[in-house]
Amino acid sequence: MKIGDFIKLLREKKNWLQGDLSRESGVGQTNLSYIEKYSRMPNFDVACKICEALGVTPNDLWKNIRMEYLEGESLMEEPGEEGRAKGSPGPG
Repeated sequence: MKIGDFIKLLREKKNWLQGDLSRESGVGQTNLSYIEKYSRMPNFDVACKICEALGVTPNDLWKNIRMEYLEGESLMEEPGEEGRAKGSPGPG
């Protein structure tokens, strides 16, 4: 699960709008919107404010990012793909 989806899920479980989370966390609503849409990764201080408001730990939040990569969204191709990074040009 992406971090933005996780935050949105927790927010909606509390029946909160983004404005409610903004008020409770002290994080701007525009910033929350960007985070939920994956446009912006929160820094640690912002993540802690969001977590405190939602009643979870920062570890709960970061664990979801780790799981996303373990489920196959790594930055490198699978072995046998010439070991080059995704998006890099092939042999030429």
